[in-house]
Amino acid sequence: LASTPVVVLIVFGLGASDKEAWAVRNGYAFSIGMMLLYLYPFVEPGLGSIWERIDRATIEWICWHTCFTQIAIQIPHNIFAKAIGAAKGTMVSWPFYSYGLSDARWYEFEPGVPFIVELINWNDGLLGLLVFTALIRYWRSKQDRNIVTFLVISTIFRDATLFRETVEYMYEHHYSGYQHTTTNELYRSHGIAILWLINGLWLVAPIITCVWGWRKLAVEIPMAAAVRQKK
Repeated sequence: LASTPVVVLIVFGLGASDKEAWAVRNGYAFSIGMMLLYLYPFVEPGLGSIWERIDRATIEWICWHTCFTQIAIQIPHNIFAKAIGAAKGTMVSWPFYSYGLSDARWYEFEPGVPFIVELINWNDGLLGLLVFTALIRYWRSKQDRNIVTFLVISTIFRDATLFRETVEYMYEHHYSGYQHTTTNELYRSHGIAILWLINGLWLVAPIITCVWGWRKLAVEIPMAAAVRQKK
C-alpha cells in the first residue's frame, strides 16, 4: 500500500518521465497489496483453525477496505472534487490519475465528478462510515452480543451492496468493450487487468463475509454466553 507515496516520490520528486508506466506499476502494486492483506491470514503460519483465519481476514478486509478505500479516498473524491480537478497533473490528483487508466471517469472533474462515480463514492463512503463505527465499538467490547451483531449486520449489508454494485460495474465495463479504459495500446491490457484485480476482491470477500457473520452469530455468541453462564 506504500506504493502510491513511493511512486509519487519517483514521478514528482525524481522527475520520472513516463507517468503512464508508473501509474500502471502503482496500480498493480496497490491492487496486489490489498489482495495480500486479505489473503495472507489464510496461509499465515501458526494462526490456528480455518475459522480463526476467516475472522482475521475479514477484520483485515473491514479495516483496510473501510478506512483506506471508502473513507480516505472515495469520500474526499466527492467533497474535494473541484480542488482535485484544479490540481490535475500534480501529486494531489495522482491516485485518481493512476486508476483513471482503468476507468477514465475517476479522473474527470469538469463540470464535476461524473454522476455514476459520485453515486458510487457516496454509497460506499457512507456505508464505510457505518461499518467503521461498528468496528470501533467491536474493538472496545468484543464480547458484547449487541455490538457483535451490529458489526455483523452492518458489514454484511455493506458487502451485499458492494457485491451488487461491483457486478453491475464490471458488467458495464466488459460489455462496453472497456470504453472507459485507456486507449493507449501499450497500457490498455494493463488497465483492464488492474481493473479486475482491484474490483475482483469486492466480488470474493463479501461471500466470505457471510460465512464469517454466520459463525459470529450462530456459533461464537452462543458459545460465549454458555461460558458466562458456567461462571
